Amino acid sequence: MSKEEKKEDILKGREIELSYIRKVGNYENNEVENELVFFLPVGCFWARTLGGCYHCGFQDIINEITRKYYYDLVEIVKVEYKKYLDVNIKRVFFYVGGSFFEIKDEVQNEILSFIGAQGTVRDIYIESRPEFITRENIQRLKFLLQAKKLVVAIGLETYSEKIRNEVLSKGISNNNFELAMHILKNENVKALVYIFIKPPIKNISDKKAYEDVLKSLEFVVEKGVSFVELKSGCIMYNTKAYELYKVGQYTPLNIWTVNKLLIEANERYKNIPIRLGIFNEIFSSIDVPKGCILCDEFLKEKLQLYRESMDYKVLTKYTTCYCSII
Repeated sequence: MSKEEKKEDILKGREIELSYIRKVGNYENNEVENELVFFLPVGCFWARTLGGCYHCGFQDIINEITRKYYYDLVEIVKVEYKKYLDVNIKRVFFYVGGSFFEIKDEVQNEILSFIGAQGTVRDIYIESRPEFITRENIQRLKFLLQAKKLVVAIGLETYSEKIRNEVLSKGISNNNFELAMHILKNENVKALVYIFIKPPIKNISDKKAYEDVLKSLEFVVEKGVSFVELKSGCIMYNTKAYELYKVGQYTPLNIWTVNKLLIEANERYKNIPIRLGIFNEIFSSIDVPKGCILCDEFLKEKLQLYRESMDYKVLTKYTTCYCSII
């Protein structure tokens, strides 16, 4: 099969979705907006060279995908975007399973020049490790996007360097993070920081995980973060969490812990939008945060309403169940 035939095959007859629409709330008016997520199978140098983060199984999946298919990243973006021409897209989010800056500069330029020319798009989100965030990189992307707003997401995960680097194996120091935040602030670019709820620590309780998130929120707010997204401790194959999960030494969050965290975080930090990541996003997890048979579906619906409205009051009417452990 030729390169062009492979391209045609992956873009039209693929086994995975390379884009989807995510409903996300606008924190300024609580209205629902369409966010177009692109999945570009780029991967992560940290995973390829040093084994990656212990809670992340994406590199193995990306390796398998790229062994089977040829991908032209620019072509993916153009073809996938055309599927949504009748959708009022306000935000575009590029997920690459690593850092956006690991894409070659000329390919980044083509992708963002194309997206920057789309009339309804207002915000463009990319992800990056702190060491790739340089003044030169950020200025180049701003120039390409012109009037569009650039948001850079950083997977800090926790305030604790010990947990971040010894438990999660992120390889990110607080100094790295603070330098990246300084660059973004000087360039007037907003930062979205991921905080991971319940790191894969043997027999960690939801209470300990809850306390870690609150300390992490305090830390990133102090450093000038613009947005926060809470990511749940789901179970994926080939991760440290999975190894602990198999022997009964790690369980996903109780869903009421997520509910309570969102309420308290919103009440503490009224000027910082706090997003909630989807429990099964792009690839399915083995296990996810859940409640009991009486509350699970009900509360997941409430959490989805929160994602779509950014109004935490949708979570405050019912705050407990007999299965709640916090």
